[in-house]
Amino acid sequence: MFIINPLFLDWSSLPFPLWIRWIGVILAVLGICVEFSTQLYLGQNYLTLLHIREEQSLITTGPYRYVRHPMYTALITVGIGLSLLFASWYFGLPFGVTIMVIIFRIKREEEAMNEKFGEEYIQYIQRTKRFIPFFI
Repeated sequence: MFIINPLFLDWSSLPFPLWIRWIGVILAVLGICVEFSTQLYLGQNYLTLLHIREEQSLITTGPYRYVRHPMYTALITVGIGLSLLFASWYFGLPFGVTIMVIIFRIKREEEAMNEKFGEEYIQYIQRTKRFIPFFI
């Protein structure tokens, strides 16, 4: 509806200046690029379900060299970018829920990876951050 009639969400608009909305464009494009890069490096290891296959390998190259969860980083970056671009708290609300789901899912995901890869995964955790290189 927003694309057809931007005034549809006018009731939830935020008074962002144009330069902040352009930052939103940059973040969204950056997040999409990270997502595609991540999928390329995962190859056959890419799954949408939380499931570790027997033949799965630990990927530590490409975006995984810097962060353990680049797909989640990409998703959050796209969400923040689109929320800034559309300047609407209503549009940003689903991404807040998505971030909460990601936080709960990561714990289970890291436990499964630790169980599968053991010491190799522990060493990987020690040299990478979860979302943002050198920070978080």
